[in-house]
Amino acid sequence: GTQLLRDWGFDIFYMDRESFDFIEDVPTALPATGPFHAAQLTGAIRKYRALTVELSRRLANNWAFTTSYAWSRFEGNFDLDFLGSGAVFNTSSAIQDSPGIFVEDRYRYGRLAQDRPHVFKIFASYAPPQLHNLTLGGYLRAQSGGAWAARGIDWDNGVRRYLEQAGSRRNETWTNFDMLATYRVPIGSRAKVALEGRVLNLFGNLTTL
Repeated sequence: GTQLLRDWGFDIFYMDRESFDFIEDVPTALPATGPFHAAQLTGAIRKYRALTVELSRRLANNWAFTTSYAWSRFEGNFDLDFLGSGAVFNTSSAIQDSPGIFVEDRYRYGRLAQDRPHVFKIFASYAPPQLHNLTLGGYLRAQSGGAWAARGIDWDNGVRRYLEQAGSRRNETWTNFDMLATYRVPIGSRAKVALEGRVLNLFGNLTTL
């Protein structure tokens, strides 16, 4: 982080994370009705890279401000973030249980469902000098929609076989804006009661996640 002037700060963050050779339960025979045993999947991989820049202003002269932009890429063929398939957890998922959900299958490698390459945020607060007990705040977030691809029935009767490259499609970009107003009512000389009002999703955007 770097201090800019007296009240401003600038930060840059970078993350590069790669996971591979996962240990997963696999069936001893097909169909995958058991028994299962643990195996190391040498072809399984997940990669995440992200760069974030942030500009912030500390509270001074009754207002504060923070804005950030993050670029990221999340890709691989070990997709524990199945959509609509219920809870899954490491070492006991459907991955590698049958043709169509092998990490080596065609189209398997690509952008994973939680990949959102662009995320922009603004936080701001303001305390009107004429109203010492009032604070106003707002939060804006705009980000890419999640990645997805057409899927078909796999050998184990799940809808998990990719019909095209993983992550080749994307939901629409979505934006959310929230507002907050807080008024503190003094109670005696040492206490205050806070009255708070919030408006969430001000523009009423209905977004496919």
